[in-house]
Amino acid sequence: MHTTLAQTPDWMWAKSSGSVSNDYSNAVCIDADGNVYTTGTFQGATISFGSYVLQNTSEGFLDFFIAKYDPQGNVLWAVSDGGAKDDYAYGICVDVEGNVFITGHFNSPSLTIATSTLTNISTSVNAPDIFTGKYDPNGVALWARSGNAGATNEAAFTSGIGSDASGNVYITGSYGYGSDISFDGNTLQSFGSYDMFLVKYDTDGNVQWANRMGGSNNDDARAIHVDTNGNTYITGSFISTADFGGVTLVSTNPAYQEIFVAKYDSSGNTVWANYALVPYAGNYASGTGITSDPSGSVYLTGYFQYSLSFGNDTLSNAGNRGLFLAKYDSDGTPLWGRSPGGTGNDVGAGMCTEPNGNVLLTGYFESSFLNFGGFPAINSNVGYNDAFVARYDPDGTALGAVSIGGPDHEYAMGVAAGSDGGIYSTGYFASYSLNFSGTVLTNTGSHDTFLGKLSSDALNSVRDDTGITDVQLYPNPAQEHINVLSEGRTEIRVYDLASRKILERHFTNLTTIDVSALPAGLYVYELMRKGILTKGKFIRE
Repeated sequence: MHTTLAQTPDWMWAKSSGSVSNDYSNAVCIDADGNVYTTGTFQGATISFGSYVLQNTSEGFLDFFIAKYDPQGNVLWAVSDGGAKDDYAYGICVDVEGNVFITGHFNSPSLTIATSTLTNISTSVNAPDIFTGKYDPNGVALWARSGNAGATNEAAFTSGIGSDASGNVYITGSYGYGSDISFDGNTLQSFGSYDMFLVKYDTDGNVQWANRMGGSNNDDARAIHVDTNGNTYITGSFISTADFGGVTLVSTNPAYQEIFVAKYDSSGNTVWANYALVPYAGNYASGTGITSDPSGSVYLTGYFQYSLSFGNDTLSNAGNRGLFLAKYDSDGTPLWGRSPGGTGNDVGAGMCTEPNGNVLLTGYFESSFLNFGGFPAINSNVGYNDAFVARYDPDGTALGAVSIGGPDHEYAMGVAAGSDGGIYSTGYFASYSLNFSGTVLTNTGSHDTFLGKLSSDALNSVRDDTGITDVQLYPNPAQEHINVLSEGRTEIRVYDLASRKILERHFTNLTTIDVSALPAGLYVYELMRKGILTKGKFIRE
């Protein structure tokens, strides 16, 4: 680990939790009152959330936690569960009554949640079974259910959870090595190395239906979203061919992972399924996050290797993994795709829609910077992962982006939108400290968790403390020149990333600056007008 971090803008508050070992926050959600919930795992003897100290049932192995915060970042409660081995929580959601659901998988021989004792029937090490648990609004465990794979070296993994307006809960994930999987007597067969499942429980934990998806190769369901009507959307990857309840997808790149997206109604019937076109052999790609808007349009994120097409948009990547954002209409037709570029390993990990229809995207990147439509996210130590949060409108126009990072690795895994306009991001960090607009989080072990609340203005394309919305800098990225439009007399200063001032100018209303002689890269500008300082960045291509 290292010592300092670049400060990130406009964070309203930030909290961390950790032990002397590895601790991970994997997902976040918000209830109707604006309370925030996170879930993840911890390895040390104890982990603290505010005044709540959670004890690990088997120090050195992973237990899972749930923590609830109010909108101001105060911890309302925190609970944990676990067994004798590594147990993981990966997904969390909350219903309209404030009940909390989590899902994950457990390696322990048994796992007790409330009065339910779940048994892992595998006789092999690291062959987990699945659990789903329900907790009341005060953190009291109510019930738990399991999904059991075979009894030898078979394994099952869950990746996400969602609930509908009636309190039903849905989970998805994968199971493999030729094993069937059973959810309370509902058995799904396996037809390949790994297949996928989608299961619906009612609010009391009774299985309503269970679906199997996949083909003869490795197929992986990575994310789920449930809308208020109980329609379920999933994404992930498949190889060669995959069956989704009578809709068969055939890969254009048969030997490699290809992205799928599928929609099911509340009864488990397939509404549609589609894939993203991989134009060249040797590519691999996967969806890792998904959401929808009130019109039924679907958004997904993930990663791809070389090239990827959504409708008329073909994305290219110069690194090992490039991240993407894509939109499909309510019938499953791809409308557009976006990628912020990059030359390293960059991944979109989570997403959600805001009440106004804008889309929030989070993840992590190894590249020196990502260009979200002219809004750069800057890596503070190239070669290590920094986290990011970005916003797009429904037409695919980027509205803003921020990065979180330092000299070691940081990962943002989930994002949620509050009714007050606040944006919540959670994940984990390895750097010695993280600076969230002056709130410094200190790492106590190998990896600690973080939860931060970002102001809505931090991701607005036009920001001005006086409410003036006429400041514009364009084009961005630029090759020959930039135009700066600002009503009234304004001073502009431009700096390189070493903080060397390379230009200073006063102008009224409009100025054009020749940047053709500048080396390609990222530059910082400051605009001063009427005593108000506005900062931004532009890219010289």
